[in-house]
Amino acid sequence: GVEAAPAGEPAPAQGEAAPLSKDAKTVGDLIMAALRYNGLDMEKGFEAFDQDQDGQISTVDALESNRQLQLPVAEDAILGFHKHANTSGSGFLSMDEWKAVLSDAKPDEYLKSLGSQSTGVSSGSGVSDEQALNMVAALLEYNKLT
Repeated sequence: GVEAAPAGEPAPAQGEAAPLSKDAKTVGDLIMAALRYNGLDMEKGFEAFDQDQDGQISTVDALESNRQLQLPVAEDAILGFHKHANTSGSGFLSMDEWKAVLSDAKPDEYLKSLGSQSTGVSSGSGVSDEQALNMVAALLEYNKLT
């Protein structure tokens, strides 16, 4: 797998996005691709990830969503994505932060790359990226998120 960034890296200034690691970028691309595939906009995606419906996405919400939806993403990649997106430093993603990080996502490029290269976020279960995206789509539909 892809190694996480060293823990000793300086934190970005409040309100300034951290450099987006390959894992975090791919997580954003995968989330947007799955949302787009299922006809969900960013607001509906935010609501789906906000497990406790408190109007913000905590790391617990993000990890639980990852587990419930069985996304083909390692927990450290979810945490890296959350940390990058949380530009306020509050520990919670607001709707604005969610939209900002996903507005940078390139779901079309991600979808075009399926089958031609590894994304680095495989669950290690031996499934291809295309199979993984199909699983995400099926799980979102199964969980009534469409």
